[in-house]
Amino acid sequence: MKQPPTLMVPLRNRSQWFEYYYHREGSDGIFVPGDLDFGVGETLYVDLNFLEEQRSFRIRGAVTWRRVRSGRPALKPGIGVEFDASERATRDKVLEFAAGRAVDFTLRTTHRIPVTLQLSYRSDSQFLRDVADDVSAGGLFITSERLLDVGTIINLKLKPPRYLLGVKVKGVVAWLSRRKTRHGMGIRFLFENERSRRQIEKLVERLKASIIRDMRIRVPRPEAG
Repeated sequence: MKQPPTLMVPLRNRSQWFEYYYHREGSDGIFVPGDLDFGVGETLYVDLNFLEEQRSFRIRGAVTWRRVRSGRPALKPGIGVEFDASERATRDKVLEFAAGRAVDFTLRTTHRIPVTLQLSYRSDSQFLRDVADDVSAGGLFITSERLLDVGTIINLKLKPPRYLLGVKVKGVVAWLSRRKTRHGMGIRFLFENERSRRQIEKLVERLKASIIRDMRIRVPRPEAG
């Protein structure tokens, strides 16, 4: 059975959730801004990433409406994702968390940051240039049509903005994704020393801070109807 695609949604903090969330009679969901290639009726998973709190939730839903780009700047393009009825418990947990109440979590060892990051990497057999679409202090996901075998050791050079020389780190291919909407490789970092680990942790914190700064514009609520 084909796995639904995953859409990562970065949220600056708890309060920004209420700028995206909408509730209508008999249903609720989230508005995700952007020129997104999802059709009405398509099922997907939404990864909600609360950046300041470093918490994530995954919730299943379906695209119920689209808003295309128009000449009205106040109306941002995007999609409305209605949560599946079976996800009520997760939805309630997100609402509790966003309201500032205590919520039990299954903790991740590292927190993913949704970011597009240029990189190059070398294995024993080839040299490649691709992009990462998320990164954490423990690893990243490389978006690529060219997949290496699980267990392949690679030497990475990350090229974040304002890093003139880039950041070098070793990694191993930990898992593969062959889904049409997310084709690539999950990479786990292999730190050769504590200095290398601290360098990556510092990079991730800078990327997170940059995303938060870029998210100061409020997202308007979709119109009813």
